[in-house]
Amino acid sequence: MKLSIVIAARNDNHGDNFLSRMQKGLDNLFRLSALSALDAEVIIVEWNNPIGKTHLQDILDWSKASIPVRVIHVPPEIHQSLPEAGNSPIFVCWAENVGIRRASGQFVLISTADILYSKDMISFLAKESLDESCFYGAIRHDIDNSGKVVEIRGREPYLGMHMNACGDFTLMAKTRWEQLRGYPEVPFNTYMDGTVLYLASQIGMRQIVLTAPIYHMNHGVAERDSRPVLDLARFPLPMNQHEDWGFRDIKLEETKIL
Repeated sequence: MKLSIVIAARNDNHGDNFLSRMQKGLDNLFRLSALSALDAEVIIVEWNNPIGKTHLQDILDWSKASIPVRVIHVPPEIHQSLPEAGNSPIFVCWAENVGIRRASGQFVLISTADILYSKDMISFLAKESLDESCFYGAIRHDIDNSGKVVEIRGREPYLGMHMNACGDFTLMAKTRWEQLRGYPEVPFNTYMDGTVLYLASQIGMRQIVLTAPIYHMNHGVAERDSRPVLDLARFPLPMNQHEDWGFRDIKLEETKIL
């Protein structure tokens, strides 16, 4: 398999209408993957799903699935075992590391549930012309409910790196993710997506920002204020991972679709 697309999610209505946005994102990916014969899998890491809430594999519609989907379940007891667990219901980079560690693809793309891919982007990914010495980003177009582009993010570099919206699209070879030991596993959701780009650069990788766009469905950010901010004094970066990053030694329940 060429590509694994990793998405961290839980059924908590983050940002309002979360399941609707996720369904649209998946349907878009399935449709374009079928058109381009994309050799890929989707890995959804369901992290700490709220008690009493239906699991994602049981509430989403998979009738349009054209590529394999794996839902990996990280139970609440694992989340509760982590520092600062009471301050945030999900630690996104920890969840993404679970997917990276278990990915079958030669390349791993970290994305989010509410991204719509352009036809050109999926066509590029299907061509299998990726370079293992590079890591890839994309320019994100934010769209409103009518599909109108209201903002374009990622055109300008920040501190020499294209970081804007990199949490929605960071792509590199699995061997490179393994070399980095995934994302820094600290109990925060902010800034980690950009940090991994600098870690990749430090090991000699070159960033390529793809011209094919991706689209993000705008939504509310009601939960943002409840998430802890990065405290580098307490959790220094960069690469501080242990060998079992991504919960290597824990067998997690998995649901396979298609």
